[in-house]
Amino acid sequence: MNDVLTGIERDVVIDYLRSELPVLTVKLNFMQDSGFIVPAGQYLIQQTAIIFSERFVPQYAKSLQTEVVVSFYFKKRGLFFNSVLQSKNSKCAVGIPNIISKIEDTQPEKIFENYSGKLLYAATKGQTEVAFSSNARYPLFNPFVWRNVKLSAAFFEILEANTAFIRSNQNGNLIECMCESQEMLLVYGKRFPEKNPFPFKACLLNEELQKKPVGIVSTYKREVDSFAGNLFVPFSDTKKTVAAEIPITFFSQTAFPQACEKIVEQLAFIPAVSYIAEKKEENTAVQDRISPLEIVYISERYVTFVCSSKTISFVPMQEYSFLINIGYRNVRAKCGVRHVFEHDGKIAAICVFTRLNPEDKRFLYEKIYGTVYR
Repeated sequence: MNDVLTGIERDVVIDYLRSELPVLTVKLNFMQDSGFIVPAGQYLIQQTAIIFSERFVPQYAKSLQTEVVVSFYFKKRGLFFNSVLQSKNSKCAVGIPNIISKIEDTQPEKIFENYSGKLLYAATKGQTEVAFSSNARYPLFNPFVWRNVKLSAAFFEILEANTAFIRSNQNGNLIECMCESQEMLLVYGKRFPEKNPFPFKACLLNEELQKKPVGIVSTYKREVDSFAGNLFVPFSDTKKTVAAEIPITFFSQTAFPQACEKIVEQLAFIPAVSYIAEKKEENTAVQDRISPLEIVYISERYVTFVCSSKTISFVPMQEYSFLINIGYRNVRAKCGVRHVFEHDGKIAAICVFTRLNPEDKRFLYEKIYGTVYR
């Protein structure tokens, strides 16, 4: 049972919200795997209503009255309350209820939401149909794909053999900061980004780093030279961190926005590589059973499938008709195989959508990134 704040405690917390305006995380009750962030200082409180711009709110959340859970930190203690999101005239608001609760240290295990669909492709004897489903170890619609990987020597070996990723031996204050936030560290042109260059809140920004104590900020500035020109991905949040990096110089022939787009594609490789790097089960219920086709990643541009090498043969440039059921929505599209990875009897295929309905593209974008598609 969550501890509920007393009347005086609640008043102190509301005063803190009003004066400090900390970051708010808003989760949708009907879609627990999705939500959005209201950045620090980007809202105001009138009486017991929190008011902010609708630009922070995904399109699918702007129904007449959407039940939400709002969470934030008060002196490093996680708090939350249930409310209703309302939208009007480019503004959104949530009311602060009488009950504000403390977040439990141990959260109940999240219920896995299964998705299913099928691939269809031309074969010598007509059309072949292969069913697929999602995998509980790789939840869909999570842009922070590096949080679900199992680190192993095979993982890095496959990753580095097929992508621009390299295993990094960097350490220092900036790496520790990155791993605490679980956000990527990007130092481009010997400076930290002022605006997020990715379609989701993916990396540490200059504004956030400047909020640190003066001594720490000066330390960060001294470290910049050794980090410049690379993107670091926090595969571990431990003290002795494991980070992987993508040299921005790898994309030196393209403009920076295109380089960031390419990096997003490389991030889509991570669940594929993690899956095929997993150890084989020594014994299964049925000898030589062929594993089913599974989907481990999807965005508005990419979709990744994994399975046994015996299940299906993926060939680069091969095109498939694609159908996935997401709640009440059926997304139909065409996708082509961009990359194929094989290892130890398993195969992974990163596909790119070659034909996708604009409304489905908007839906997928907003569902994975939790922000309005523009």
